[in-house]
Amino acid sequence: MIMNKNGFCNIELEKEESESIHLNKVSNLLNEYRGQLDEIDQNIVKLLSDRYRTTDLVGQYKKVQKIEVLDSEREMRLLERVKALSVEYGILTEQEDLEFMVALYELIMSHSRQRQLNNR
Repeated sequence: MIMNKNGFCNIELEKEESESIHLNKVSNLLNEYRGQLDEIDQNIVKLLSDRYRTTDLVGQYKKVQKIEVLDSEREMRLLERVKALSVEYGILTEQEDLEFMVALYELIMSHSRQRQLNNR
């Protein structure tokens, strides 16, 4: 309890202090979540970098072996696997979420194919 100079309880000051403490807790929690997101984003970028390095190696192999860059069957299997993994992880259960994951992977694969074509 906060007392003013006359010895009376200062409810307004106590309320402001309580709100300030609450806002600090919310801010700390938000910063913690954002820190987790930053770490996840770093991991995503690293994994994409690893993926592109590997697809570059695949592209070099295909070039030497005179194999077409596009493997539609492989891409369809990958997209089915991505859908299954999305459901398995339990977060992407709505149709629009699955469509997003498919679109994301189609973009990743398209970029990988373009990199392979550019290195021929």
